[in-house]
Amino acid sequence: MNNVKVSVIMPVYNAQIYLQDTLKDVIHQSLEEIEIICIDDGSTDESVKTITEMQANDSRIKLISQKNLYAGVARNQGLKKAVGEYVVFWDSDDRFAYNALEIMYKRSKQEDADICVCSAQRYDQKTDSLISTNVYLNKSMLGNKDIINKNILPKYLFNFATNVPWNKMYRRSFIEDNGLEFQDLKQANDTYFTLMAFFLAERITYVENSLITYRVNNKDSLSGKASGTVFCAYESYLYTYEKMREYKEFAMVEQSFFNRVVDGFMHSLNLQTDYDMFCLLYDKYRQEGFQNFRLDQFEKSYFYKSWYYTDLNFILKHEAPEFLLYKSIERKRKVDELRSECTKYKKAYKSKSYKVGLIATAIPRKVKKIWRFKK
Repeated sequence: MNNVKVSVIMPVYNAQIYLQDTLKDVIHQSLEEIEIICIDDGSTDESVKTITEMQANDSRIKLISQKNLYAGVARNQGLKKAVGEYVVFWDSDDRFAYNALEIMYKRSKQEDADICVCSAQRYDQKTDSLISTNVYLNKSMLGNKDIINKNILPKYLFNFATNVPWNKMYRRSFIEDNGLEFQDLKQANDTYFTLMAFFLAERITYVENSLITYRVNNKDSLSGKASGTVFCAYESYLYTYEKMREYKEFAMVEQSFFNRVVDGFMHSLNLQTDYDMFCLLYDKYRQEGFQNFRLDQFEKSYFYKSWYYTDLNFILKHEAPEFLLYKSIERKRKVDELRSECTKYKKAYKSKSYKVGLIATAIPRKVKKIWRFKK
């Protein structure tokens, strides 16, 4: 296919339950000049069958097979075959707005961008609910800037978005020119790729549209199996740190990077579901992890969130069981505060003054609604 604007690179591993819906979202994108590269990572379910059946009806779909080498290696394989001007790395269990690629591609072209970031929402599989969040694109850190790089936004370069690759569109020549590859780790294989891409990019832009729905609390996903990959996050950040500090420009983004590291470390602890694995990782951070990144040397004001400093110092001084007790007490306090707030709202809702106010404003609200409709 000539004139491929975007290559969609999608690692697939035992995604049979979600894959058909996900691929339909990609096939029906409003931007038609795309190729869809599915890399099967040694699936043992019907994923390959689903891909081949859909491939028969859409020549844009390509299938690459490899033994189980994890998503990082799969993405690298897809990159080698990609011919699109831009690439995205989408997951096989997520959902995508029908115009996601078109919006991001147009923005990338308009700004001549190396990278374009979009907002996203979460779908909680346990509660069957959609969750709005700004973690994937925190506009408050960007001000009125349309273009970002390490010179323009050194303080928040690694903090206005997360390490995930799936809400970003990359210029393929930018990736190739800088020799960027994903690590071959089972988890956190995107840390080096994403952070180094942000560090090296000259033009990063964004769209505020929430274009992707990311599935959480999915026991079949890699993040749902984090206790089997206990040191991956630590290893990925350490490798990134070693590579990035070879550049003299690292000094200008050091604070941003270390704040990202603390966030990543705490997130990796939070993902652990096995007590022994939690303690193993906790001790790793306590005994050498924080020191290797000099995180034990910074004052409270150095950290963007006060709890980074509080939790980090607690970990340095206490054993894992004490930390778990401390977090349990802290979370119970927050739950009690929320319950108290809910009680206040319920009382206010049932109060006579609220009901009188509701009646008194009924006509003005109705007029306002009609006026809006006419406009």
